[in-house]
Amino acid sequence: MSSSRNDPGQAVGVLLPKLRQARPLVHCISNTVTAQFVANALYAVGARPIFCVDPLEAEHMAGQADALVVNLGTLDAGRRLAIEKAVPKAKTWVLDPVGIAGLSARLSLAKKLLGQGPEGPAAVRGNASEILAFDDELFQAAKAGGVDALHDVGAAAPVAKHLAGASKTVFALTGTKDFVAGRSADGSTRMVQLSGGHALMSQITGMGCALTAITAAFLAVADDSPDGRFEAVVAAVHLVNAAGGHAGAQESTKGPASFAVNWIDALSRVGAR
Repeated sequence: MSSSRNDPGQAVGVLLPKLRQARPLVHCISNTVTAQFVANALYAVGARPIFCVDPLEAEHMAGQADALVVNLGTLDAGRRLAIEKAVPKAKTWVLDPVGIAGLSARLSLAKKLLGQGPEGPAAVRGNASEILAFDDELFQAAKAGGVDALHDVGAAAPVAKHLAGASKTVFALTGTKDFVAGRSADGSTRMVQLSGGHALMSQITGMGCALTAITAAFLAVADDSPDGRFEAVVAAVHLVNAAGGHAGAQESTKGPASFAVNWIDALSRVGAR
């Protein structure tokens, strides 16, 4: 897939047909607030979502599914145990570190998960404050600068690149700008900035959670190599942004609610015949 590595649109064109043909089963240990929206987004791209949070079911399902999503939103004791049981069984998995910037116990779990196993998660998708939280020194400096500094994507981008360079995990940083950072096959670290999307995306609860799940679906059908994983994450971010731009341009989009419906529709129509 080397021809698509410099073209996010082409990466989508390569991977999305594979995804829709394979219909990967994506196991979500989910945020209860966003589960339905995430499920609908996965259906729209052609994946099959399943939500198992019972520890016994989660351990079994993680070994059967094509990809696992670990979302730290609405954590409880059962979900913590489900995550502990599921991650070692997963073929590939993605971490969404929801809320780690404000909850120390959740941050400790996220850091533990980041080092889980020989490779950790295939990808991490987070906003600026969540990515910054992985770096104690920079996070404290950002907090000292005021609340708004916590959401400075520019400040978080170097952290994402550093974390990617120190691991085999691809980091997707999303917000007013989007960045994807990861290691190449030769060991060097690269980062790309992606454009597109729409302002209304920030007003939809679950948009980031849906992107994380779509990332897992793309990873399920991508080459299991540094370049393949990087391309899968880039493709997921680009597809979500492109659907956002299309939804925002629709005459029927009057606000966040109609935008969300049109965004799901746009996802389902990409590449449809």
